[in-house]
Amino acid sequence: AAKVYAAHGDMAAARDRLADFPAELRARIEREPANARLHSYLAEMEALLGHNEEAVRLARQAVGFLPETRDTIDAPTLSFILAQVYAWTGDKERALAELARLLAIPSPADVHSLRHDPMLTALRGEPRFEALLKDPRNTAQMF
Repeated sequence: AAKVYAAHGDMAAARDRLADFPAELRARIEREPANARLHSYLAEMEALLGHNEEAVRLARQAVGFLPETRDTIDAPTLSFILAQVYAWTGDKERALAELARLLAIPSPADVHSLRHDPMLTALRGEPRFEALLKDPRNTAQMF
């Protein structure tokens, strides 16, 4: 819900919706320091809170904990969250590069979800993002 509020420009409601979740995640990360999912969830929250450097650091750390060479199911999800964090924090170049890469492999990134993902709001209208959505290679079925 916080992501949707933020995408619609209501940052006060987004922060209210996050409430104590970031603090709870930080406490869990202290107990589970190598839990990639916790790092990626906190990265999204930090991005919404405007803590850009921390958000990117956490998202990159999550990807480092679980590389795609070790896990082809969950790891691309972490890479997708990294792309979302890049987009939300204003790093369109890295976000677009990561999304283009993810569209070429089995991942949670598909043109249908990218069109509506609230964390990718900053990319809408960007010609390169729109080109990714319209590219026939990205709209064809993978299997």
